[in-house]
Amino acid sequence: MAKKKTFKVLDLFCGCGGISEGYALAGFDIAGGIDFNEYATITFQHNFKSAKVHNIDITTFSDEQIAEEYSDVDVIVGGPPCPDFSVAGKNKGKEGENGRLSQTYADLREWLERV
Repeated sequence: MAKKKTFKVLDLFCGCGGISEGYALAGFDIAGGIDFNEYATITFQHNFKSAKVHNIDITTFSDEQIAEEYSDVDVIVGGPPCPDFSVAGKNKGKEGENGRLSQTYADLREWLERV
């Protein structure tokens, strides 16, 4: 009987791993997480011991480093900060302080799909 493939997940803006936990419970392998919050990445690493976790501003993470670390991922998930798009938040859209991060998320997903 053929072994079922386990899909690898990279979680961008991973926080402590809430999104990844759902994927892990569904049988996915959590390959990595990236977040700029130090305490969140410490918690993420504790929750997903074999994951490659980076405490870094994703906008400073080079394409080469991402390719080296995560080119084998199958699924990219993430929760970019949303207050700049929220009616309850600043409502400044992509021009807001964190609005550009949603575009970074989309660009990175597109880039990784080509790798």
